[in-house]
Amino acid sequence: MKVFHRITLITLIASCLFPHLTLGAEVTGPVTVGSKGGPFNAPTFDVAAHGYVVEEYILDGEARAYEFKESASKTADGRWAT
Repeated sequence: MKVFHRITLITLIASCLFPHLTLGAEVTGPVTVGSKGGPFNAPTFDVAAHGYVVEEYILDGEARAYEFKESASKTADGRWAT
């Protein structure tokens, strides 16, 4: 779990230091409201006791790393051939 948090932190710091690399992505948060009362898939133990904070952010932007195959099309389920 600590590795995941480090990667998330590094990603957020990199997007702040190098905004030209984010292709116009926006980071919003931390999210403080929602139907689950907390971040999705949050740990079930007290992470604060281990020096961590659980927060959920929304990343909004356009992914440009993949292109659709010629025969593929967008579908509502998000399962696309690239």
